[in-house]
Amino acid sequence: MSLSRFLPLAAILAAAAASAAGCGASGPDLVTVSGLVTQEGQPVAHAAVIFSPDPSNAPMLAGEGVTDAEGRYRLISDERNGGVPGKYHVVISRAAGELPPELAAASNPAFADDPFMAALSAGAGKTAPKKKGGPVVIEGEYAFDIEVAAKGGAIDFELPKDAPKTDEAAAAN
Repeated sequence: MSLSRFLPLAAILAAAAASAAGCGASGPDLVTVSGLVTQEGQPVAHAAVIFSPDPSNAPMLAGEGVTDAEGRYRLISDERNGGVPGKYHVVISRAAGELPPELAAASNPAFADDPFMAALSAGAGKTAPKKKGGPVVIEGEYAFDIEVAAKGGAIDFELPKDAPKTDEAAAAN
């Protein structure tokens, strides 16, 4: 095969390989989003932070994070760090599953062998007890409308002390 016939074929194969490498797991470009969730100045631990995209976002890619004992979260979208810039409706509520060890002490010892019930009992019917400077575990849901900037960055949430702020909570009152 002559070199002149090989070059167009090589170019096509290179373009196909580059196209295949750009598809799949890579997805849309994401920006780093992280932040702090607090209530009355105390970190909110073990909270789910769910970012639901506004219909105006293109592409529409939801994201989520879970706060650690210091109230910090990092947004994950499509199993990658970050989120797509744009508008979001954010709901913050207590995360499902087992509580971190530092919070498990607040749960009812009768549920030591049942992580689900222990997590529920850690703050059943009330906000979990606060140690001075310690983490808070929340009950209910708190809703916010925010915008992720084109460059990403920190998005912090201060949860109000009064009743949770969601459409469902407002309808129940």
